[in-house]
Amino acid sequence: MTVEMSPRCVADPLLFVLAKSIPIEEEPFEEEPLKSPLWKMVVIGGVVLALLTLLLLWLNAESRDSF
Repeated sequence: MTVEMSPRCVADPLLFVLAKSIPIEEEPFEEEPLKSPLWKMVVIGGVVLALLTLLLLWLNAESRDSF
């Protein structure tokens, strides 16, 4: 919030400079994290794909043994 000040007495400019010299800490802007980041979905997809591949290889090896 900004306010235009017009000095009304001798001390007003001094008080204005004093007020501007005090550092005001602003709250840091925090972005809301994504519910499920893309890299997690890629890793989970890769793990599922690897497990399905191993399952198919295992089923294929068992089908060859039964003949």
